[in-house]
Amino acid sequence: MHAPFTINFRREVFRRERERSRRRLFALGGWVSYFGFLVVLIGLYALNFQWVNNRAATIQSQVDRMRKSTEAGAWQPTAREVAEIEGRRISATRWRLRLERLSTLLPSNAILTSVAVNPDNLTGAAERNLFVISGSVRIRPGAGSSMGDVVDFVSRLKSDSLFSRGFNTFRLASSEMVEGTPPTVLFVVECR
Repeated sequence: MHAPFTINFRREVFRRERERSRRRLFALGGWVSYFGFLVVLIGLYALNFQWVNNRAATIQSQVDRMRKSTEAGAWQPTAREVAEIEGRRISATRWRLRLERLSTLLPSNAILTSVAVNPDNLTGAAERNLFVISGSVRIRPGAGSSMGDVVDFVSRLKSDSLFSRGFNTFRLASSEMVEGTPPTVLFVVECR
């Protein structure tokens, strides 16, 4: 004979209760996660909204400050300043052409070290038109004069119609012989 089959109803109830509790716990965890994520997302939107409002207020205060300074007449250019600005705008093309021409007038054994317009930033009309060219010339072996190439360069600048437009005087401001192999002459030319 077989042993009688018995069912433990308490154990079955306990197992069902445990499964039901587990399902409820997972459902509760899912809902808490969902609403937690939603709260974080809404909080980030609120922080972004606050930052945008602060930035807009800062920009608005700057705009208001600028409007007040403009209404007070902060800067009204004079006719002379407007004419000078217009002249500088037109002269941009002239300077580009002048610098291109300078590269063709420069001797093949010369190197420019600097080119400056009004290097001391003076306000007089003559000083504003000052154009200073600095460079060096290597003396060719067998050349007759050490200064011949520099003097020839200055005379070519003076005689060139495109480059000399707007300048009245060309002068060799300084020159210095540097011994070495090959010897070099440092020069500074001022155009006014």
